[in-house]
Amino acid sequence: MDDPKQPRKSRTVVIIAAVIGSSIGALVGSNAMRSLSDSNLDQGLVQASKQINQALPMRLDDATRLEITLALPGKKLMYKYTLTNLTEKPDPKALVDAMRPIVTNTYKTSTEMANLRKQGVTLVYAYYDETGSEVAHFEVTPNDIK
Repeated sequence: MDDPKQPRKSRTVVIIAAVIGSSIGALVGSNAMRSLSDSNLDQGLVQASKQINQALPMRLDDATRLEITLALPGKKLMYKYTLTNLTEKPDPKALVDAMRPIVTNTYKTSTEMANLRKQGVTLVYAYYDETGSEVAHFEVTPNDIK
């Protein structure tokens, strides 16, 4: 059932951003993680992030740009996105509700993300508007894909 408070264009942008964002997240994480060993995972994530960032920022669609990846302590890899060309700020809950199942399924099933899963890496997705204000963020942990 449509929510009259949220315009159709905004919902469509959220869904498009979810699909493209999860796909790009899978692709950019895969090559950099192939040679990662258990012995120094956090340092390996730093190197993987540096490699990924060489191709960024990357426009994914009219409303989404992948800005940067960051290796965070505790076996975490963050993807930071900017939502662009929006007429209004998306509802954070709607964004997370649209994206979480897609990126969780991608993480769980993608062969490109197998090494990330094997290493127990947590993926962090953070979305900002063009002013730099956070719109939403969430994590997909190894427990989410069991």
